[in-house]
Amino acid sequence: MSGCDKKRIKTVGKNGRQMVRFSGGKARMGSGRSAYSQILILTILLLVVAAFVTVTYWPVLSCRAILFDDEHYLLNNQLVQNPSWASVSRFLSEVLEPSTVKGYYQPLTMISLMLDCAMGGGGDNLTRFHQTSLALHVMNTMLVVVFIYLLFGQPLVAAAVGLLFGVHPMTVEPIGWIAERKTLLAAFFALWCLVFYLYYAKKRSWKYYLPLLLTYVLALMAKPTAIPLPVMMLLLDFWPLRRLGKKAILEKIPLFVVGFIFGLIAFISQSSTFGVRMPGEYGFDAVALLICHNLVFYLHKFIWPVRLSAFYPFPIPFVFLNPRVLAGIIGTFVLMPVLLISLRWTRALLTGWLLFFIAIFPTIGVIGFHDMIAADRHAYIPSIGILLVLAYFLTRFLSAAKNNSVRKLRQIVILAVVFVLAFFEAHAIRKYLVHWQDTETHRRYMLSLAPDNPILHNSLGVELIERRRLDEAIAHFTEALGFKSTIVAAIHHNLANALTIQGRYGEAVKHYSESLKSRPDSAIVYFNFGKALAGQNRLDDAIASYKTSIQLNAAYAPAYFELGVALYKQGDLDGTIEQYRKVLRIYPDDAEMHCNLGILLAQKGLVEQAIKEFHLALRLDPNLAKAQRNLQDLLDEEN
Repeated sequence: MSGCDKKRIKTVGKNGRQMVRFSGGKARMGSGRSAYSQILILTILLLVVAAFVTVTYWPVLSCRAILFDDEHYLLNNQLVQNPSWASVSRFLSEVLEPSTVKGYYQPLTMISLMLDCAMGGGGDNLTRFHQTSLALHVMNTMLVVVFIYLLFGQPLVAAAVGLLFGVHPMTVEPIGWIAERKTLLAAFFALWCLVFYLYYAKKRSWKYYLPLLLTYVLALMAKPTAIPLPVMMLLLDFWPLRRLGKKAILEKIPLFVVGFIFGLIAFISQSSTFGVRMPGEYGFDAVALLICHNLVFYLHKFIWPVRLSAFYPFPIPFVFLNPRVLAGIIGTFVLMPVLLISLRWTRALLTGWLLFFIAIFPTIGVIGFHDMIAADRHAYIPSIGILLVLAYFLTRFLSAAKNNSVRKLRQIVILAVVFVLAFFEAHAIRKYLVHWQDTETHRRYMLSLAPDNPILHNSLGVELIERRRLDEAIAHFTEALGFKSTIVAAIHHNLANALTIQGRYGEAVKHYSESLKSRPDSAIVYFNFGKALAGQNRLDDAIASYKTSIQLNAAYAPAYFELGVALYKQGDLDGTIEQYRKVLRIYPDDAEMHCNLGILLAQKGLVEQAIKEFHLALRLDPNLAKAQRNLQDLLDEEN
């Protein structure tokens, strides 16, 4: 046992207070009255912390920023927007190849967003989603407080550390980003899992093991980055529980089996729907540089959270001599000896760092899932490692007091310092949230921090198209094409979309063709390509493009509709009716589409079928004037 840890136990014995014994991980309980007062104090502090976090984050409820993949999770996700048991079944059953959101298996996240939609949330009402996310973050903060208390037995220390976590600016991203519900939800169940584990380690009872196994599974069903939890438990066994041994390893075998299964599912589903980059694709030397950079980057952002962004691009060039990369290498090689030397006094520093590293490893970039080198949201759960180190030193600071008066003075010092830090953190959160008020503001903010990044130019251009500021959008797409990029096909596609809206069909066709060179299997590109060709009155080419789009995605209703429009222009009324019927097979409740089909049927002289379609349209939308007018005309003709 290290010298500091021995002193810690000795001090606890002298003070006679409720503390954790690092040698066994058990709280030393005092009298019933003392235990009751500890719980009462903890409860009051929990409420204070929860209130502070809630007030700090209240402006997030008015944020309207839509980020990169929110359209897949919400705006264009029919299962989320149409809550039903059928949607729940799809989310749970699509394990190896999720259809609504490309990537890994995350059914609880999708169900959570669906429930928000059921309670009024949607693209025009993001407040409902932010309310749920804020509630989850507040509960996560309270769980952090409980977790720290169970380890160290100090209500004040637990509340102080929990508060600094709850109002840390790096937590803005998972709260403000709709799609990052998965991070908050996974953390919620992961923290419960760790709390149950502490009770299990103390009581050795299966009534705690089963809940920890269940919450581990639920965390994985929200986001598979919770996979390292069993390893984190072993690190807690090493310190501060000090129960690491054969039995501690064996009892975690079921957890490792579950983690392996979910890891395999995540890899297969990610590979089959979105794709992954394995280390061999960009070299193991780049992996080493990446790890060194990120270890120092995250610690730096955690200690000094300024210039935060939802997008941190790779340093260009990503080589040893790049100052940012070199700083990570130097920082890593300085940090490692310090951590190893610290074992002479305490296991806290090394264990805390290992907890952070193990928890963040799935997202550190060794296996590539995106074009960012790091992300604030990835540090949400791993920050537990840093919090434990902080809790350890604050506990030692308190326990080293020689009498109650000194102890009270030190408690006041802790309260004062934490209040000042929390105030500055809260102020930083409020400043950062200003940039989340709407999508354009947020994208311009990210671009201001990385002005040479083509991905950010492209994302801003897409938002400007939505706002019909097409010249500005085209300027950003054009600038993005001037940089080397992995998304060049998407940039060509978006530029072509802007040109199509402006009626510059010839230029648009050229850029659609460039996009298809890299994305020959994209149904949406072929669809939009067809619209540009139709704009040039090249109807045969447009029809061929629509048909290719349908071959690639048989459930893409707009392609059937536009194909029907093109066939109608060629005089093929039967072909148009056939395509409109296919649209209605996909969207049977589309009143406008029923009306359009009715008009075509009337032109064919199929009056009874036309009347039926108009009645269906009016049943779905009683105020659809076009259907009312056409129906009345047909009825008048019959009379």
